[in-house]
Amino acid sequence: MLGWKTSFSTKPLLVDNFLKMLREGLIKIRAEEIINEMSTFVYSDDAKRKGMGAQEGFHDDSIISCMLAIWRMSLSRVNLSASIDFDNAFAGGRAGY
Repeated sequence: MLGWKTSFSTKPLLVDNFLKMLREGLIKIRAEEIINEMSTFVYSDDAKRKGMGAQEGFHDDSIISCMLAIWRMSLSRVNLSASIDFDNAFAGGRAGY
């Protein structure tokens, strides 16, 4: 099976891997859109919004995409010692937002 099923049990794997890479200095996030989404990405115990994700009224599409890309690179043992610059990926803006 190809792809990734984002769920209550798999999202923590993405977040933990992402935070580990940040802490170890293996990645640097410079894209303003991702940084903005990082600031509104929260854990909620509220029954209606239980789990990890964007605060109500915000989006987490870009940060989740970034986490997925970093997850995949870490699995394939891509050299992550160079900083990764996601700015160009968002140069055209976001459709629908």
